[in-house]
Formats: sequence, C-alpha cells, structure tokens
Amino acid sequence: MREIFNISGLKKSLLAKVKPKYLIPPDLTFIIENSSDAKVMGALDKNSSARDAMEEAAERSYERLERQLVIALKEREQNIDAANGDGKAAEQGAIEFEAFYKAQVRLARDAAIRDIERIWAGVARSNREYQAYRLRVDGRIVFGQVGIVRS
Repeated sequence: MREIFNISGLKKSLLAKVKPKYLIPPDLTFIIENSSDAKVMGALDKNSSARDAMEEAAERSYERLERQLVIALKEREQNIDAANGDGKAAEQGAIEFEAFYKAQVRLARDAAIRDIERIWAGVARSNREYQAYRLRVDGRIVFGQVGIVRS
C-alpha cells in the first residue's frame, strides 16, 4: 500500500483555533492509501499531475473537516459556558462533540476516497491502457476520545 495522504495534529490545530476551556478534542491521524496493483502504481508514477491532484483532493477533505470541527467545538464550548461550566453540561457536550467528530471524520474520509476515484476515472478516460486498471483506495482513521477539562 502506498499512502496518498497522511496527516496528524488535528488536536493541536483545534486547540490553537478555539482555545477550549471545557473540552479537549481527540487527536486524529487521517490516512488515505492506494492499495491498487502494480499497474496502477506504475501509471500514477508516470502521471505526477494525477498523483498531485489526488493528494490535493484528500487535503481539501481534511481542511473541510477541520473547519467543521472548529465550528462544532466553538458551539459546544458556548453551550457549556451558558450552563456556567456545569459538569453535566460538559459531559453532554463531550458526548455530542465526539459523535459529531466521528461522523465528520467518516464523511471526510469517504469524500476523499470518492474524489480520488473520480480523478482516476478521468485519467483512465484519457488513456486507453489505464481503462482496464482498477484503482482501490482506502482510508484509515485513528483517533482518541474527547476529554473534559477537570478543575
């Protein structure tokens, strides 16, 4: 398998942009891999513009994910703040944010895979030889749990 895109450090980015008082976002490793056969790998090695477009597509999905999570984290923080930092409100905020986080990560992974497959379809249309090759893309996501700041 060859990685198309691999990034981590979402937690650090969210903490820098939101500066949460109550919730600690989980970290994330977002990996999109090409598990295709050697023919596809060779075709992509020859076509650096397609490979670059695939990386950019995965990066756009990740950037959209980050923007969504910044908005959601700010919202949850405001809700907890409105409840005067109540412990139960913080726990509920953590549960809600974690569910949203996981759903958004899956959507981002699926969008990256879909976009990469579209790029390959375009490459295959322009080169008859590649039309018989089958691209297989997968995404691995590794993330932790949302934490609550304890005072």
